Amino acid sequence: MPLAEATAITAQASSPGLHGEPHDPAADRQVLEQLAACCEPFSPRVGLDTIDPPAGLLLDITGLARLFGGEPALAAQVVGQIEHRGYHARLGLADTVGAAWAAARFHDRAPRLTNRAWIIPPGASLRALSGLPVAALRLPEETRDLLQQLGIHCLQQLLGLPRDSLAVRLGPLLARRLDQLAGTEVEVFAAHRPPPDFHARCSLEHPTHQRDALLRVLDHLATHLAQLLGAHHRGALQLECRLACTAERQVRIELGLFRPATDARHWLDLLRMQLETLHLPGPVQAVEIRALATAPLVGHQRKLLPDGDSDWSSQLAVLIDRLSSRLGRQAVVAPRLVADALPERSWRYVPWTDQGRAAGSRRPTRQSTTLGPLQRPLRLHCPPLPIRVVAVAPDGPPVVFHHDQQRHQVARHWGPERIETAWWRGRTVRRDYYRVEIASGQRFWLFRQLADGKWFLQGIFD
Repeated sequence: MPLAEATAITAQASSPGLHGEPHDPAADRQVLEQLAACCEPFSPRVGLDTIDPPAGLLLDITGLARLFGGEPALAAQVVGQIEHRGYHARLGLADTVGAAWAAARFHDRAPRLTNRAWIIPPGASLRALSGLPVAALRLPEETRDLLQQLGIHCLQQLLGLPRDSLAVRLGPLLARRLDQLAGTEVEVFAAHRPPPDFHARCSLEHPTHQRDALLRVLDHLATHLAQLLGAHHRGALQLECRLACTAERQVRIELGLFRPATDARHWLDLLRMQLETLHLPGPVQAVEIRALATAPLVGHQRKLLPDGDSDWSSQLAVLIDRLSSRLGRQAVVAPRLVADALPERSWRYVPWTDQGRAAGSRRPTRQSTTLGPLQRPLRLHCPPLPIRVVAVAPDGPPVVFHHDQQRHQVARHWGPERIETAWWRGRTVRRDYYRVEIASGQRFWLFRQLADGKWFLQGIFD
């Protein structure tokens, strides 16, 4: 349900309240990939759900149950492995992917559960699952809604209908899902393969604290790591360097890069700047470089003549990396738009080296898609500046306002534009905004707070 509706229900039910978290599909997928890795001891082929976005794991255990003492014992070990990581597991075991998927999600309809798993004997999928709702077929939402409107609520009703008419009226996917559930159509899933761990390590025969010797080791490791990344057509976005001084004490250096690259010389220059100000608690025994975040390399066609734009882009990336390495990632930032009704909250600063990693997950905001430069000023005051305004009526447009010790006569105005924050975010903010133009042609963005009638200057148009 919408967040506003859920908040209203909890407020009326005298409950302690509702805590909301933004949906992060990328984080969900990352957790599933970690769980897939921990389930590999139970199956040579572990994959993510066949739905998008994935919400579960698929394990091919054909012929493997006897190695673990039978299917109930195998289910108990899988549940224990997942619960050891802090998650609650529900399992479905069947001879088809579709039947196992349905049994795991509708296990409360099972006649008997073994170790929190619904185990369906071979060849009995249709009989065991016939009472489940049509959502057990992994159908799109529009298909499920259409079936509900036709009065078809469970699989048993679908199985009694002619197969040819189902495909004609509701599309081929429905008939295909039924065949996959029964096993008359083979369904395969892709095994999940975690990305390779890109790292290079060197143990020193004679521990040393000399910076020149450490730089030579780092040069060798960086070159080797760049070759590993290049072989997989990936570039590093975040690097970690660990200097093991003793068994218990390590020095960690983290580098954030503006764009993916495999330039070992550039990495070494950034590490050299870090080493210049680094205090080593003792001689270094081992050195390790690891790529914490990578991205596919983007190929560019070579140009016959030099291109000023490409040279400027490369120099900018090097400058950002060097400044971030010298001053820290949090000191070199760039603004990013945020979908918020209040202008002073519609942006935030993020480290510039995070721009490349977050570029694929950005979503357009309300301000960037519906409002142009003539509706919003480029320069905003944060917080807004209080000003004195003369208006003809208490709730009318401004006629005269005072700013920067000067009196400005309003020649033209546009508005009001009502901006109001959502009530579930706390104290409601309600404002009436005006775009005004003075005799010199300069434009300002003013607003009046409806709560107390005070006027503020939000921004200036260039």
